[in-house]
Amino acid sequence: MLFAMGCASKDIKQNPEYRKLSAKYQRMILDQAASDKKIANAHVALTERFRQDVESGAITMRIVNGALIIYVQDTFAFKSNSPDLNDAFETKLRVLAEAFAKTPDKMIRVEGHTATGDRMTRAELQKYPSSWELGAARAISVVRYFQNQCNVKPEQLVVVTFGAFRPIASNNFESGKKLTINYSID
Repeated sequence: MLFAMGCASKDIKQNPEYRKLSAKYQRMILDQAASDKKIANAHVALTERFRQDVESGAITMRIVNGALIIYVQDTFAFKSNSPDLNDAFETKLRVLAEAFAKTPDKMIRVEGHTATGDRMTRAELQKYPSSWELGAARAISVVRYFQNQCNVKPEQLVVVTFGAFRPIASNNFESGKKLTINYSID
């Protein structure tokens, strides 16, 4: 049996379909480069804006697969064993919302990575019996703040909770108990 590899035409570049696909591919490369530059610029600007919090470890940022990932230490963001936002964190959320406003067509995914059990009262355990509930409540608090206080469009916002089951780091350490905000700029 004989298999022929390659194209029937030696001059494939003259094929209109090939030229159309090639031009589309080149536009995609340029669009990706522009997106990468936007995300890098946002990373630099937010790192500078949050310099003190970054240096203290309260906020960590990195770029992963074309998205700016912002990690926020739970003790910085929330009152103990609660979805209630700390005042200092609300100020940071307003700054983030200003950055997000520059690309209103992009998604903002807020993830809750929470471990419960840190000296929770009986009432707190009844309200948040597992890390699922507390992680979800915290992520929802952030999304509601973005929507109600910062006028971020609700169709941009996504809530995900991982509870203690997909920690950023070991839940035995504070670094594992974080809120994650994923922001993709295309």
